[in-house]
Amino acid sequence: MISFGTDGWRGYIAKDFTFENLQMVALATAAYLKKNTKKKPKVVIGYDTRFLSKEFAHEVAKILAWKDIYVQLSNCVASTPQVSFSTKQKGADLGVVITASHNPPEYNGYKLKAGFGGPATPEQITKVEAELKRLFKRPPQIKPLEVSDYMKMQKIVYFEPKESYFRHIKKKINIDAIKKAKFKVLYDPMYGAGIGLMKELLPDSDELHCECNPSFGNLGHPEPIAENLNELIQNVRRYNYDIGIACDGDADRLGAVDQHGNFVDSHKIF
Repeated sequence: MISFGTDGWRGYIAKDFTFENLQMVALATAAYLKKNTKKKPKVVIGYDTRFLSKEFAHEVAKILAWKDIYVQLSNCVASTPQVSFSTKQKGADLGVVITASHNPPEYNGYKLKAGFGGPATPEQITKVEAELKRLFKRPPQIKPLEVSDYMKMQKIVYFEPKESYFRHIKKKINIDAIKKAKFKVLYDPMYGAGIGLMKELLPDSDELHCECNPSFGNLGHPEPIAENLNELIQNVRRYNYDIGIACDGDADRLGAVDQHGNFVDSHKIF
């Protein structure tokens, strides 16, 4: 039986995390929304760089639109913070992120975000799981149209996840001061959803593992812990960077390397 753990449902692609199971989870999400929102429900959907993440995201969008949920679907890879921000900014009832975060490449997942932008509450997850159990007792016939059809009906619309997110960051952080300080920054998105984001903010920064690679290359799994950041640590030391920064697969968790090449975990950063 599908169950949600910390921050969502994760499963082994083609074994647990299948299109058929994902359809059922999307239907349960739709049923929850219909019962718990007074107005027409709205959902924001984004996805990471994992194998089939885009296709899985489109499948969820189709199912929700079929159930008369208004969907705003990211037009490119989006980090979990971008989806969280967009969910709140757009006044959506829920956000969905197709990601397995830092898990190995064989996994994918389904994160639910509440309307306030943070993870869905335990109460919300319990209600979605209850709908899921009900659906599995009597599986419905599932016959949605294609994404393009729902786009013509304006039930699915694309949105660009970066621009408004960066505008918000620049209101909170003095990016110009960081640029003027001329810090040498090396950024490692670990082949994940954070690819290219640092360059948008700090054009003079350098990047490692900055292309889409669903197998995560020699990293094994995109978790920013010391044992996975040897290349970042070595490069910070060799080329005298002031800081190294690494994000996990959906760019909602980070690790850092100081100017001496010492690993700094996220708890110390907080």
